[in-house]
Amino acid sequence: MKRSALLFLAVVAAFGGFVRAAEVTPESKRAAIERAVNTRFDEMLAAAEALNVDALFRHVAENDRGSLVLNGRPILTRAEALRTVRDSFSRLTAVKYEVRDRWVTVLSPTSALLLTTGTTNVTTPDGQKFSRPFTHSIVGVLQEGGWCVVHSHQTTPPSS
Repeated sequence: MKRSALLFLAVVAAFGGFVRAAEVTPESKRAAIERAVNTRFDEMLAAAEALNVDALFRHVAENDRGSLVLNGRPILTRAEALRTVRDSFSRLTAVKYEVRDRWVTVLSPTSALLLTTGTTNVTTPDGQKFSRPFTHSIVGVLQEGGWCVVHSHQTTPPSS
Protein backbone atom coordinates (compact mmCIF):
# COMPACT_ATOMS: atom_id res chain seq x y z
CA MET A 1 0.00 0.00 0.00
CA LYS A 2 2.75 2.41 0.97
CA ARG A 3 4.70 1.57 -2.19
CA SER A 4 1.71 2.21 -4.49
CA ALA A 5 0.99 5.50 -2.69
CA LEU A 6 4.60 6.60 -3.26
CA LEU A 7 4.42 5.58 -6.91
CA PHE A 8 1.18 7.54 -7.31
CA LEU A 9 2.77 10.63 -5.74
CA ALA A 10 5.81 10.31 -8.00
CA VAL A 11 3.60 10.14 -11.10
CA VAL A 12 1.55 13.14 -9.93
CA ALA A 13 4.71 15.12 -9.23
CA ALA A 14 6.19 14.26 -12.61
CA PHE A 15 2.97 15.17 -14.41
CA GLY A 16 2.71 18.37 -12.40
CA GLY A 17 6.24 19.32 -13.51
CA PHE A 18 5.26 18.67 -17.12
CA VAL A 19 2.16 20.84 -16.83
CA ARG A 20 4.15 23.65 -15.16
CA ALA A 21 6.74 23.47 -17.97
CA ALA A 22 3.95 24.08 -20.48
CA GLU A 23 2.71 27.06 -18.46
CA VAL A 24 6.04 28.90 -18.21
CA THR A 25 6.30 29.74 -21.91
CA PRO A 26 5.28 33.40 -22.18
CA GLU A 27 2.61 34.24 -24.76
CA SER A 28 5.09 36.39 -26.72
CA LYS A 29 7.37 33.38 -27.13
CA ARG A 30 4.49 31.01 -27.91
CA ALA A 31 3.68 32.85 -31.14
CA ALA A 32 7.32 32.71 -32.26
CA ILE A 33 7.52 28.99 -31.44
CA GLU A 34 4.30 28.30 -33.35
CA ARG A 35 5.66 30.16 -36.40
CA ALA A 36 8.97 28.28 -36.23
CA VAL A 37 7.24 24.89 -35.93
CA ASN A 38 4.92 25.71 -38.85
CA THR A 39 7.87 26.93 -40.95
CA ARG A 40 9.78 23.69 -40.32
CA PHE A 41 6.67 21.67 -41.20
CA ASP A 42 6.34 23.62 -44.48
CA GLU A 43 9.99 22.79 -45.28
CA MET A 44 9.29 19.13 -44.59
CA LEU A 45 6.18 19.18 -46.78
CA ALA A 46 8.17 20.73 -49.63
CA ALA A 47 10.83 18.01 -49.31
CA ALA A 48 8.17 15.29 -49.27
CA GLU A 49 6.40 16.77 -52.29
CA ALA A 50 9.76 16.79 -54.11
CA LEU A 51 10.06 13.10 -53.10
CA ASN A 52 13.37 14.05 -51.47
CA VAL A 53 13.52 11.66 -48.52
CA ASP A 54 17.01 12.79 -47.46
CA ALA A 55 15.91 16.44 -47.22
CA LEU A 56 12.79 15.37 -45.33
CA PHE A 57 14.78 13.32 -42.81
CA ARG A 58 17.29 16.12 -42.15
CA HIS A 59 14.63 17.34 -39.75
CA VAL A 60 14.07 14.00 -37.97
CA ALA A 61 15.96 13.36 -34.74
CA GLU A 62 17.56 10.05 -33.79
CA ASN A 63 15.07 7.98 -31.82
CA ASP A 64 15.03 4.27 -31.08
CA ARG A 65 11.89 4.18 -28.95
CA GLY A 66 9.13 5.28 -31.29
CA SER A 67 10.22 7.38 -34.22
CA LEU A 68 7.05 6.85 -36.26
CA VAL A 69 3.62 5.29 -36.02
CA LEU A 70 2.20 4.66 -39.47
CA ASN A 71 -1.46 3.63 -39.60
CA GLY A 72 -1.18 1.93 -36.24
CA ARG A 73 2.17 0.24 -36.95
CA PRO A 74 4.99 1.36 -34.65
CA ILE A 75 8.35 1.96 -36.30
CA LEU A 76 10.80 2.30 -33.47
CA THR A 77 13.96 3.70 -35.01
CA ARG A 78 14.76 6.65 -37.25
CA ALA A 79 16.69 4.30 -39.57
CA GLU A 80 13.67 2.02 -40.02
CA ALA A 81 11.39 5.04 -40.55
CA LEU A 82 13.79 6.33 -43.20
CA ARG A 83 13.75 2.96 -45.00
CA THR A 84 9.95 2.78 -44.83
CA VAL A 85 9.44 6.28 -46.24
CA ARG A 86 12.11 5.77 -48.91
CA ASP A 87 10.39 2.53 -49.99
CA SER A 88 6.95 4.21 -50.07
CA PHE A 89 8.21 7.20 -52.06
CA SER A 90 9.99 4.91 -54.56
CA ARG A 91 6.55 3.72 -55.67
CA LEU A 92 5.33 7.25 -56.49
CA THR A 93 5.94 9.79 -59.22
CA ALA A 94 4.18 12.62 -57.39
CA VAL A 95 2.74 13.50 -54.00
CA LYS A 96 0.86 16.62 -52.97
CA TYR A 97 -0.46 17.44 -49.50
CA GLU A 98 -3.50 19.64 -49.03
CA VAL A 99 -3.28 20.67 -45.39
CA ARG A 100 -6.70 21.67 -44.11
CA ASP A 101 -6.09 22.27 -40.41
CA ARG A 102 -3.03 22.93 -38.22
CA TRP A 103 -2.81 23.26 -34.49
CA VAL A 104 0.43 23.85 -32.57
CA THR A 105 0.50 23.18 -28.84
CA VAL A 106 3.59 24.65 -27.20
CA LEU A 107 4.58 22.23 -24.45
CA SER A 108 7.67 24.13 -23.30
CA PRO A 109 10.18 26.57 -24.82
CA THR A 110 11.89 23.57 -26.47
CA SER A 111 9.04 21.17 -27.29
CA ALA A 112 5.79 21.38 -29.21
CA LEU A 113 3.05 19.23 -30.67
CA LEU A 114 1.78 19.85 -34.20
CA LEU A 115 -1.50 18.29 -35.31
CA THR A 116 -2.56 18.52 -38.96
CA THR A 117 -5.39 17.17 -41.09
CA GLY A 118 -5.88 17.19 -44.81
CA THR A 119 -5.67 15.15 -47.98
CA THR A 120 -2.75 13.32 -49.56
CA ASN A 121 -2.80 13.08 -53.37
CA VAL A 122 -0.39 10.65 -55.01
CA THR A 123 0.41 9.52 -58.54
CA THR A 124 1.97 6.13 -59.30
CA PRO A 125 4.37 5.36 -62.18
CA ASP A 126 1.49 3.87 -64.23
CA GLY A 127 -0.44 7.15 -63.94
CA GLN A 128 -2.96 6.10 -61.30
CA LYS A 129 -4.01 8.86 -58.92
CA PHE A 130 -5.19 8.34 -55.36
CA SER A 131 -6.45 10.78 -52.74
CA ARG A 132 -6.88 9.95 -49.09
CA PRO A 133 -7.51 11.96 -45.94
CA PHE A 134 -4.79 12.11 -43.30
CA THR A 135 -4.29 13.05 -39.70
CA HIS A 136 -0.71 13.69 -38.66
CA SER A 137 0.70 14.53 -35.26
CA ILE A 138 4.32 15.47 -34.72
CA VAL A 139 6.27 15.99 -31.52
CA GLY A 140 8.99 18.52 -32.22
CA VAL A 141 11.97 19.50 -30.13
CA LEU A 142 14.27 22.46 -30.47
CA GLN A 143 17.83 21.35 -31.12
CA GLU A 144 20.97 23.14 -32.23
CA GLY A 145 19.88 23.20 -35.90
CA GLY A 146 16.30 24.29 -35.18
CA TRP A 147 13.07 22.39 -34.71
CA CYS A 148 13.12 18.69 -35.52
CA VAL A 149 10.77 15.75 -35.27
CA VAL A 150 11.32 13.32 -32.41
CA HIS A 151 8.06 11.41 -33.03
CA SER A 152 5.50 11.35 -35.84
CA HIS A 153 2.14 9.62 -35.92
CA GLN A 154 0.42 9.37 -39.31
CA THR A 155 -2.99 7.92 -40.02
CA THR A 156 -4.46 7.50 -43.47
CA PRO A 157 -7.83 5.78 -43.36
CA PRO A 158 -8.50 3.34 -46.20
CA SER A 159 -10.67 4.54 -49.08
CA SER A 160 -14.31 3.72 -48.62
